[in-house]
Amino acid sequence: MSDTPALLFSRTIANGAAWNGYLSTLGFQFWGDGHFCHLASIATTDYKVYRATNRPHWELAEVYGSEYVLPGEYLIYRPSGFTDSDCPGISTLVRRLHASISASSDQELPIPPRYKLMEGLDTSGI
Repeated sequence: MSDTPALLFSRTIANGAAWNGYLSTLGFQFWGDGHFCHLASIATTDYKVYRATNRPHWELAEVYGSEYVLPGEYLIYRPSGFTDSDCPGISTLVRRLHASISASSDQELPIPPRYKLMEGLDTSGI
């Protein structure tokens, strides 16, 4: 049993929130943290979770079940109606996630084109 980093974009939390969620042998349990569930309004909001290894990458989250977690992975949640533009810093988070999973495995995990850095972009503030 351990903790896994998770990030949440929400209608009620400006600029998102990060926390360490409970990770059991069953996977990450979103509903296992009552305070987090309250902040996320899971009773009234459907969430999607970013899956670096799946297509499409954004899948409906199992908020009342368990999410599997790969070595080096952290979870990124956003309300179903949110787009990338509703989630400040999403591109950086996705790039870091892909790098973290790649570093924990023997394979390079390609970054989807929409999250790649554009050439000539100043990244000194990232």
